[in-house]
Amino acid sequence: MNEPTPDDIEEIVREAQTLDELKRHALDVLRSSGEDVDDVRVIVSRRMPNGEYQADELIRPKWARKARPDDPS
Repeated sequence: MNEPTPDDIEEIVREAQTLDELKRHALDVLRSSGEDVDDVRVIVSRRMPNGEYQADELIRPKWARKARPDDPS
């Protein structure tokens, strides 16, 4: 495997920043609806054709799911 070039490193940093922004946005949406976001994991599952990422799942710890009567899991 070759060493990453400076351009490769810049691309990795840009993608990491994009993923971090997506995570922060998802957590902000949950927070604004009154959700407790402690121990919530955002799973980024795929990159969209336009280059953006889509988070399909927000994983909560089991104790948090059990505390929500409207959660079927």
